[in-house]
Amino acid sequence: MTDANNDGIYEVTINVPANSSIQYKFINGNAWGADESVPSACVVPTTMNRGATFAYGDSTLSPVCFGKCTDCAAGLGESLQNVSLFPNPTRGQFNLARMDAATEVEVSVLDLQGKVLTVAKWNEGVDALSIDLSSFANGVYMVRMTSEEGSRTMRVSVQK
Repeated sequence: MTDANNDGIYEVTINVPANSSIQYKFINGNAWGADESVPSACVVPTTMNRGATFAYGDSTLSPVCFGKCTDCAAGLGESLQNVSLFPNPTRGQFNLARMDAATEVEVSVLDLQGKVLTVAKWNEGVDALSIDLSSFANGVYMVRMTSEEGSRTMRVSVQK
């Protein structure tokens, strides 16, 4: 991994065949022993690794923080800053995970024209939420999360 533009985000490009999955984890340095402890909300079951599934070969993962399931966003309250969405793209069902479950969050899925298609309540104290879009057509949808701290929107791609 390299930080070619010195923005503090290290990047790597790998070739992964379509319809395949990978497992990975971050290391702080060049040796095991300084590897991250992957939080349970984003660990592949029965392993200690992160995972990603790629329906198509040309996919990008969002940046995540070392030892967290989050995309390291800045400027939002903890309840919305530390949310990850996976898998993305999805064949229908995706998960939201958060490190700070101290507030209730309303989760709305919208089409690209802004029409609300479904709404779910993410209760205080619950760190994960599963949403099923398997009845939706292939395409990109907006996932809007709203709490008393503000709102955040992420994109999810449905690819069956």
